[in-house]
Amino acid sequence: MCSSDLAFFGDTPDADSGGYATEYTIGWSATPAPPPDLAQAAPADLGAPPTTGLLFSDDFSQTSAPDNGLGPTWTVAAGAWYSDTRADSDRDATNLVTENVAQCRDCTVQSTVITFGANGGVYLRSPSPTDAGDRYELVLLSDSHVQLRRVRAGVVTTLADAAADVGAPYDPVVLSLSASGAGPVALVGSVGGVAKLSFSDSTSAALVGAGYAVVQAEGGVPYTLMHAKG
Repeated sequence: MCSSDLAFFGDTPDADSGGYATEYTIGWSATPAPPPDLAQAAPADLGAPPTTGLLFSDDFSQTSAPDNGLGPTWTVAAGAWYSDTRADSDRDATNLVTENVAQCRDCTVQSTVITFGANGGVYLRSPSPTDAGDRYELVLLSDSHVQLRRVRAGVVTTLADAAADVGAPYDPVVLSLSASGAGPVALVGSVGGVAKLSFSDSTSAALVGAGYAVVQAEGGVPYTLMHAKG
């Protein structure tokens, strides 16, 4: 059914002159009632959105020639990398590669790494994908210990150290590092799904902002960055 509302407005050339009234008509159509199964009122509170979810993941199924990097979602910050169903580092010195897709503050970074007796690990809260000079890191050492570290302008501070209880140097090891909060920053490092280290960083050097995640390893499959908190 159609209807109309009437409205009258006064039209004058200026504020000091007489004028006349004009009738305006606004047409509208009545909205039909919803079907019975849609007529229920919406719930008052649908709840908060999920606070967990995958931000970025790579299984390195793509391949690249030696030292040609890991593809467009990765930025090589140091050394050289290539992919052959793993992310392979290719320098005797430090090799760092940063995902450039997602930044997070409260999150977990996880990778399966094979260190072949060298140092390797995972990192997060790096403010730049091209410069990993600032970061928190969980590193598996050649002596089978694992360390939580803070890196500021390239200066490494060890925050916690523990035995990792891993197998041979060529065995794959799942490393994960979680960070949450800004004052203090709560850090948890896990090996094979078991929490080994924790630290609460309340110093002025704490990395309190969101950042990118980084990997240093001789090889790793897969790499995953998971959002942990909103």
